[in-house]
Amino acid sequence: MRSRLLARAGALVLILGGLLMPAAPAGAHCGVHQHPDLYNGGGIFFQDNGTPLREAPHIGCGIQGEGFPGDGIDVHCAVINDDDDTVWLHVRATSTGDHGWAREGAFRVPDPVVVRGCGDQRDIIVSG
Repeated sequence: MRSRLLARAGALVLILGGLLMPAAPAGAHCGVHQHPDLYNGGGIFFQDNGTPLREAPHIGCGIQGEGFPGDGIDVHCAVINDDDDTVWLHVRATSTGDHGWAREGAFRVPDPVVVRGCGDQRDIIVSG
């Protein structure tokens, strides 16, 4: 009897805890992610001043750095966000060392390039 009450109390705590926690965007897995440098083709540049570099490939994740048009850039790899089919690149600004994720539209890409996919993702054509 007592163990049944404890189990119900534990379940209630889990349920209420889930209701009180702030909601993260669906599919967002925010947290620091490191990726190997899989792309070395060049031709990708930051388009705007202060391009936010996020901790994960989702607009709801925190910003951990910025990129600027004059920065050198290392593109590590790319993913397609499952929530909205947006292409995200994991990059590092070579002049500041800031790194993180930015959406494809944040880059100037004069000619389309193929960027290796992160993890088990397929290669992705990036056109900016």
